[in-house]
Amino acid sequence: MEARQRSQAGISLFSRGCGPDRGRGGRALAGGQLAAVVTISLADLLPMEKKEVVLWGKTKLAMAGVLIGVVYLHSVAIPAVAIYYNDLGHRAYQRSEFAKAEPYYLSAIAVVPDHSAFLDNLGVLYLDRFNQTKDPGTLDLARKYLDKAIKGNPRALEPHMHMEEALLQSLTGKPENDLATHKGIIENNTQLLGIDPYFPFPRKNLAAAYYNLGQRERAFEEMRKALEYEPNYVPAYLQIASWYGDRGDKADEQRYTAAAMSIISKYRDVKPGLAYESILLGRPESEWKQ
Repeated sequence: MEARQRSQAGISLFSRGCGPDRGRGGRALAGGQLAAVVTISLADLLPMEKKEVVLWGKTKLAMAGVLIGVVYLHSVAIPAVAIYYNDLGHRAYQRSEFAKAEPYYLSAIAVVPDHSAFLDNLGVLYLDRFNQTKDPGTLDLARKYLDKAIKGNPRALEPHMHMEEALLQSLTGKPENDLATHKGIIENNTQLLGIDPYFPFPRKNLAAAYYNLGQRERAFEEMRKALEYEPNYVPAYLQIASWYGDRGDKADEQRYTAAAMSIISKYRDVKPGLAYESILLGRPESEWKQ
C-alpha cells in the first residue's frame, strides 16, 4: 500500500511539471534528476544490507597468478613463437631455400598443430619441391599437409587451390591408376566451388574428373557452367568441343571450336599482365608460369 502511494506521489509530481516540456511555472529538472524521480517512484526501496568483505589468502592469489600466466602463455606467447618460426620459414621459402624453410615451418606447426595457414605453407613447400625434383614422396607430403590445412579451416580457399594442383600432379595418365585421384579432385573442387562458385579453372577440372569417371552428362553440365561464368575461357571451349567430337556430334564440335578460335583471334595481339588472363586465353604455360 505504501509502495503504491509512493509511486502515485512520484507520478503526480512528474505530471505537475517536472518534465522538460512543462511550459507552466516552475523549473524543469535536469535529465539525471528526472531519471532519479522516475526510478524512485516506480520501485520499492530495498533495505541496506551489510556486505561481508572477502580477502584472498596467499594460496588463492598464487593460484590466480598461475592461471593468468597460463592464459597469457596460450593466448599470446605461444602463437607469437609459432608466427616467428613461420615467418622465418616464409623468408627462406621466398629465397628458394627449401631445406632451411622446412624445419622452420615444422617448428611453427609443432607449436600450433592445427593452424591452417602454417600447414598450407608447408604443403606448398613440398609441392614446389616436387615440381623441382619429381620425387613422389614430396608430393605425398604435400597432399598430407594440405589435407590438414583444409581440415583446419574448411572455408579457406588457398589450401583447396593448392590441393587441386597436388591432385592434378598426381595423375599418371593411366585410367586404372587415376580413379582415386579423380574422385579426390571431385571432392576437393566441389568444396572449393562452394567457397567461390565463379572460379572457372577448378570447375573445368571438376568437369574433366567427372568425364574421366564416366559421368559424361555431369561433365558437360559443369563445363557449360564454366563457360557461362567465363565466356572467354578458350581451353574450356576446346575441351567441350573434343567431347562433342567423341560423341560424334560434329556440329557442336565445330561450333565450340569456332568460338575458341574467334577469341584467340580477337586477343592475338594482347599481352596479358596476369597469369589468370593467359590461362583464359589458352596461352602456353611457359608464357605465364614464370
